Amino acid sequence: IAARVTDGVGKPTINRNHSCLSTFFTWAIEQGYHPGPNPVRLVRKFREAKGRLRYLTTEEYDRLRLAAAHHLKAVLVVAVHTGGRLGELLALRWGDIDLEHGVLYFRAETTKSGKERQLPIHEDLVSVLRDLRPGRPSEPVFAWGGRALKSVRTSFESARLKAGLGNDVVFHTLRHTFASWYIENGGDPKRLQEYMGHSSLEQTLIYIHLSPLFRLQGVRFIGPPRVRRVEDEPGT
Repeated sequence: IAARVTDGVGKPTINRNHSCLSTFFTWAIEQGYHPGPNPVRLVRKFREAKGRLRYLTTEEYDRLRLAAAHHLKAVLVVAVHTGGRLGELLALRWGDIDLEHGVLYFRAETTKSGKERQLPIHEDLVSVLRDLRPGRPSEPVFAWGGRALKSVRTSFESARLKAGLGNDVVFHTLRHTFASWYIENGGDPKRLQEYMGHSSLEQTLIYIHLSPLFRLQGVRFIGPPRVRRVEDEPGT
């Protein structure tokens, strides 16, 4: 680490290398190639300054969707209406979508937390899903050439460039976009935590500053304490 810092390598990059190496040692221990413990866990990471939360405006999203290849368009729509991670989205099967009751399920085996998530299906998403022509429960929702999509990296990068968006926009930006729009529309953080699959409310609260409604509602708590009326007293 000291040598890489001397060479001018950024601390965020070193932290990513740290995580990668730690994951490697964990795997080696699980496979019996290394007796353990994981030596990387004893090394502290550098603190990183929190950058600006990047999410798309509606205008940016419209440009991205317009520039996207046909097979990518539906993936983008589902992403901004569910907040799903790319792996969760590409793992969707038609059996995970209940159009009759308006519910979409991310199966436990596909989520980062290992827990199932349920999300309501927005009316704009219903029409997109119907256009995909729902198949048998075991069939993938997103397919190309009769096969399940395994990656959209190339098509997403192409759409990003055509839409004139910077390289700070990645597929995960769509997950931030879902959460940011939800809060801007006045949604409550606790429900968003469930939709996002966050293990703690603290993870969800990073989006709170985006809600003007949330800020304005706090006005009733500002100012000197109200004088309690006699009729408010117990037993009166």
